[in-house]
Amino acid sequence: LSSIVGYNTVTSPAAGKYIALAIQFENVGESARLPISSVISVADPKGSNALAGTADQIWLWDTANGGWNKYFYRVNRGTVIGWCKSGTTAVTTDTVGSGETFFFYRSSAGAATSLTISGAVKPFTAEPTYSVTPGKYTFMAYPWPVALPIADVASYCSNPKGSKAIAGTADQIWLWNSTKGDWDKYFYRVNRSTVIGWCKSGETVATSASIPAGEGFFFYHSSAGANGDTVTFTYE
Repeated sequence: LSSIVGYNTVTSPAAGKYIALAIQFENVGESARLPISSVISVADPKGSNALAGTADQIWLWDTANGGWNKYFYRVNRGTVIGWCKSGTTAVTTDTVGSGETFFFYRSSAGAATSLTISGAVKPFTAEPTYSVTPGKYTFMAYPWPVALPIADVASYCSNPKGSKAIAGTADQIWLWNSTKGDWDKYFYRVNRSTVIGWCKSGETVATSASIPAGEGFFFYHSSAGANGDTVTFTYE
């Protein structure tokens, strides 16, 4: 296990909003995975007795099924229970690993607050690999707690695909913008066989933007790609 311990602290959006977060740590002294019950520390948690807008929520992407596993912060008649999976009443024993991503929904009964994720830093020699399928989205994150320049993502792709505009023939990155409540979209631009790089939708020059530490993103692999393609992150 890594001997380096660290944490990310981010500001949640205002009431009733989502933020896309990333797990960039491993469990300290136990296993590589972190329990959802303690994966995130909310400075001012809000709960309810069921999955509802008045409870803080975690939406964990299930790549295999292409959908969400949803958890809510349960408080029953003033008694704090903790993070429970939708449809259950006991604290979940589910876990998440380094590089996994989720949405955090801030309760409609709360205001913006601070969120902290902590643990052991993943060994720098570990190189996590995501399998990406043509025409599909994969929710992923750089597995170390530093910002990731969007321009660098192509270097981690085994078979990047591009086109002149954002389209099904270009690989794409969808980064959630919690301020506007929508996606900032980037595409891998290739113009007449000349590689331009990652451009923001509607632009023609390579972006200088980064994916902030602690945040996840969707990677769309072009329908022009081939099965067996991968994204393998290394620490640089």
